Amino acid sequence: MVNRIKMMKKWVSAIKGVGQSLMGKEISRAVGAKALGAVNAIPSFKKGGKVKKTGLAKLHRGEVVLTAAQAKSLKKIMNK
Repeated sequence: MVNRIKMMKKWVSAIKGVGQSLMGKEISRAVGAKALGAVNAIPSFKKGGKVKKTGLAKLHRGEVVLTAAQAKSLKKIMNK
């Protein structure tokens, strides 16, 4: 995931460079800031928890993602 974030940040830098040549510096900075903010806004669940809505999430090495059915089965086993 770290590599993907680095790639996205490089992509944002490339967009900012193109933006500066096509637009003024102020507009380019605003566009770049929005794009970088979007990359950094990807949620992370450091302590786990239930996902409340569909979307992107940052996963870390060693973490496991379960389907809703798998999570339900696991809850049944844990409550015994």
